[in-house]
Amino acid sequence: MWLAELTLDPLAGAPIVAVLLVVITMIVVVGEIASNTAMAAVLVPILVNIGPAYAAVLGTTGELASVLLAVTGAVAASYGFALPVATPPNAIVFGAGYVEREHMLRAGVVLDAIVILLTTGVAYVLVRTLWPVVLG
Repeated sequence: MWLAELTLDPLAGAPIVAVLLVVITMIVVVGEIASNTAMAAVLVPILVNIGPAYAAVLGTTGELASVLLAVTGAVAASYGFALPVATPPNAIVFGAGYVEREHMLRAGVVLDAIVILLTTGVAYVLVRTLWPVVLG
């Protein structure tokens, strides 16, 4: 919980895009050095608990903010392209010996940047258009 408070407390009152971008980036970066499954199991409950604190920033109710952060966090936890430890498929590909660590890291960082921006954009569109209609 202290990690969430340390990184997200400065975002109190920040625009929704900034909150989503920081949450997604934090999860993707941590997911590169830790198991994605374990990280999701730890971070999603934290995101659910801090959701109500960002309800005003997200322009939603506390429950909807919790769901938005948890779903966004769970999706972001599935990424991890730069290091072999991030996901089992990465370990398998790296273990086969056909891909060098430098190539995997270079391509993975580019892919991570793309999915961070793409996920932030999709989450923003969902929170502004679709989620209030479906859950409202």
